Amino acid sequence: MSFIKDIKRGIQQRTLKKQLSKKERKTGDMNMAKAKLIGLLFDATNLSERNNVLAYADQLKKKGKKVRLLGHFDQSPQEDSFSFKYYTPKDINWKGIPTGQDIKDFLNQSFDLFIHLNLSTNLHSESIAALSDASLRIGPVTENVHCYDLMIDPAKNQNLSDFIKQVEALLQKTNTEHEPTKV
Repeated sequence: MSFIKDIKRGIQQRTLKKQLSKKERKTGDMNMAKAKLIGLLFDATNLSERNNVLAYADQLKKKGKKVRLLGHFDQSPQEDSFSFKYYTPKDINWKGIPTGQDIKDFLNQSFDLFIHLNLSTNLHSESIAALSDASLRIGPVTENVHCYDLMIDPAKNQNLSDFIKQVEALLQKTNTEHEPTKV
């Protein structure tokens, strides 16, 4: 089974690199203070983690930020009335590349910040991160350095709330403007 998984990952990586070579990405200095539009990618399967992300999105909105959410469910949810766009395994092709309409709509937005709020990563979330048009992409540690500009290595017993706090702390220190010292 590991052999098949390795082959699938290789195909996914080649496909992703080909897509990335055709795409030009905006870059620049970015931090939370400058960000106007923030994209949040998250695993919506677990209710408590979903509620953490939705609470964080509300916090950002109260700070005057526009927030776009894209959740992932491990299987099709029983209900269909969520306040965010989402995708399921049926929206991922055999190469491991997400292809659903909600994913395409999310990727067509130009974010100031893209944050993958999850303690681990996988093939489809790495693809979305790599293809997102964002000035700064943040997510959990992965071997694929083209996915994120800033990677966070969560502790073994860390939960999503702690991860969000760590992201916030790092963003407060990123590209900060200081007053010149007086000589």
